[in-house]
Amino acid sequence: MAGNYMESRIGRVAVVSQSAWGTAESVPIADTGTVECELTYPTTEQEALVQESMKGNFHADTVVGGAKRATFSLSMVLHGWNTSGSTPAADPLITVNPEMLLLKSALGGLVATGYSTDATGGTAETPTNSSLSAGWIGNAQLYDLGSSVYSAGWVQNATGTDITMVKSLSNDPTGSTTWGSATAYLTKAPVSPLTIFYQGPSVAGATGNGATIRLFDCVVTSATITINPKEQPKLSCEVSAGGWDITGSGLTDSFTYSYTQLNPLLGVNGARFITAAGGTPAFSGEFTIENSVAEIPQLSKSQGLAEFVSTNRVVTGTLLLPTDNNFSLKSPGQVLGAIQLDLASSPGQSFSILVPNAVVSEMETIGDNDGVIATNNAIVTAKYTSDAASDEAGNKAFRVAWL
Repeated sequence: MAGNYMESRIGRVAVVSQSAWGTAESVPIADTGTVECELTYPTTEQEALVQESMKGNFHADTVVGGAKRATFSLSMVLHGWNTSGSTPAADPLITVNPEMLLLKSALGGLVATGYSTDATGGTAETPTNSSLSAGWIGNAQLYDLGSSVYSAGWVQNATGTDITMVKSLSNDPTGSTTWGSATAYLTKAPVSPLTIFYQGPSVAGATGNGATIRLFDCVVTSATITINPKEQPKLSCEVSAGGWDITGSGLTDSFTYSYTQLNPLLGVNGARFITAAGGTPAFSGEFTIENSVAEIPQLSKSQGLAEFVSTNRVVTGTLLLPTDNNFSLKSPGQVLGAIQLDLASSPGQSFSILVPNAVVSEMETIGDNDGVIATNNAIVTAKYTSDAASDEAGNKAFRVAWL
């Protein structure tokens, strides 16, 4: 019948944390797991097992279907974490936010901490709090600077009433509330499996009830965060699935995105890029996480997969910076120190990246960028030991925070 076909622009994607490997989460899909993104349609695979054999005439050998796997990619503008519509009064919830779950899969770790109503001011270098916690070390916090202006900082030490930052805040904080963060961090922890749903449209008048592809035992094998001035921070992910099936009906009506897109990277929104030289102009930045995984087979599992194991996680970065009056090109191995990028818009709608010990990985090169000579800087995230504690995010070589 004419018109009874599925439209490619109608549908939704949801990301859900699995309770265990081999335990696919079930529909219905909650709005809190729905991610506002672009999806490359999953390349669904099933092994075709063929044994060449003698036969009485020319025809194909017997084909037997084997294990199922899939690969696909997701691309999105990053979002804030607050869904309440009012100023948050607690640390972020890290169990359902799809972007947090994707970066936890890539990096290995995710923790929420840092909220306090006992901030007492202090300075940009050393904020103060009457009931601080050593558990904040390694994590990001958002500070109120007054007049609806905020600044993000990463806690290096917390002792007595003093909090030492890796990089100073943009100004002295007021007292009262400090907002905590959900921090994803690079670690050797095991992979956390995900179930990712692609729900296509329901077509009125058409027969059938199989418009949702459920991809389970998913792991993010590559993730790239792209930073361009005047634009919103973006995330793209490459995903491998340990199995898939078709289950559930199509999308019948509109739905709600629970999370609000982050603001553009502008100073009016609390954006800044900081290096050892302080606030620095930049044309662009990109951070790529490569998560190498290996399959652990198990005969009793539905698709023969016990789990994916991370065999290596590597974070690299590229920074395109304008030159001044000096071609002092950096050499491989040169230590750049801490690099921090912030978008401190408001509580629940802020974001920060920290590379606490950036090292040049390739010879710096020059080129043209819209008529301005620019240097292309390739960096790696080297070992870091200057945090006062190594619990959770402390002393980790790469960190991303929602505040």
